[in-house]
Amino acid sequence: MGQYGREFMLLDNKQWDAPITENPKLGSTEVWYLINLTDDTHPIHIHLIDFQVLDRRAFDVEKYSKERMIHL
Repeated sequence: MGQYGREFMLLDNKQWDAPITENPKLGSTEVWYLINLTDDTHPIHIHLIDFQVLDRRAFDVEKYSKERMIHL
């Protein structure tokens, strides 16, 4: 949450303007798993690259959040 109580959309716990951490090799293929842990229905999307959605799955956010807290 930000200072005004709004949710931040993060990638690996980093905000959109964080320094670049990924540097894929030109012509390579990567598989990313994106999980939306919010109630927001805004579609997840990625800018400035070509990508293809391979799969969509139902996800139990409550279960994930509880199990994640156990392992912290």
